[in-house]
Amino acid sequence: EEAFVRYLPKKGKIIEAGCGLGYYVLALGRRGYNIEGMEWSHVAVGLIKKRYPKLRVKTGDVRNMSVKDGYYSGYISLGVIEHFKSGPEDYLREANRVLKSGGIAIISVPHFNLLRQIKKLLGFYHESSAGLEFYQYAFTETEIDSLIEKAGFKIIDHFRYDAYKGIKEELPFLR
Repeated sequence: EEAFVRYLPKKGKIIEAGCGLGYYVLALGRRGYNIEGMEWSHVAVGLIKKRYPKLRVKTGDVRNMSVKDGYYSGYISLGVIEHFKSGPEDYLREANRVLKSGGIAIISVPHFNLLRQIKKLLGFYHESSAGLEFYQYAFTETEIDSLIEKAGFKIIDHFRYDAYKGIKEELPFLR
């Protein structure tokens, strides 16, 4: 919540790109933000429309949005860009295209933290994904910062949250 309140513009349109079931679209809309959501899943958008028919959400590909350049003043992406097997570059370029100059993007990704780095060194992660379905990437701060800056963004802040969730994912006995 702190990042939203501190940085999101109260004026101008905001998009949550990859809004899932629309929780943030609903919550921020109720707080007075001019927000809409886009989600690739027809099922998720259908569930949203069934419960909240007036909530501004639509089905679409966040890597190819049908809006003009600089259309949004704010851009929210929470746990989305890591799920593209081709990597986050196309997603980030499109986010930069639709965000107006001086606009704010809030982007979250899984952190390739020290615990995950140690597990990689110890061989817990398989380099070969043959026979496995791709799920997501995790990024070190340096990696994601580099990708975000390469897409044309200027990073103004970092927020870390839910570290315990990441630890639980890596240490099953804590679940």
